[in-house]
Amino acid sequence: MSARILVLDLETTWLRGPEALPIDQQPRIIEVGVAVLSKTKGLKKLETFSTFLNPGIPIPEESVKITGITDEMVAEAPSFPGVYNRLVELFYGCRILVAHNLSFDRAVLISELERIGRPYQFPWPPEHICTVEETEHLKGKMLKQKDLYQLATGEEANQTHRALDDVDQLVTILRWIQREENPPWLR
Repeated sequence: MSARILVLDLETTWLRGPEALPIDQQPRIIEVGVAVLSKTKGLKKLETFSTFLNPGIPIPEESVKITGITDEMVAEAPSFPGVYNRLVELFYGCRILVAHNLSFDRAVLISELERIGRPYQFPWPPEHICTVEETEHLKGKMLKQKDLYQLATGEEANQTHRALDDVDQLVTILRWIQREENPPWLR
């Protein structure tokens, strides 16, 4: 069994709507960030990947304000099908998928997979861990990533809303969780 963990963050065109909405009304990925960690080597980064994605539609102004990602920045970027094989390579063999608010990132990724006709042809890790849910007991409420980062490091998080920056912060949080709580999924 693999001892690899995949940490994921996505930046998107907008928030996810109800599942009943047509697929063309669901958000699209505009940036993906991934880190593959070794569980057996103290959560050492084995590999990172980050890229803009061209969503094929204009990026709404609200998303631009949050992420700073503009239509010009993604104009020459690959579309989701252009990075599908690379994502498959990264996900393949990982035991655990981790994200902050995992249900959102997973749902958006599923929407992109549906758009290319591959919702069932993706190597999802068998375990899915949401750091929002896993850390709710710390303060008795759901914590934003920036608050969790501050709790873990004593420092304010630089909230860039950029995928790889958020992944790097989450890796720091995971190392802290491993030291402080040593949950079974990180052993």
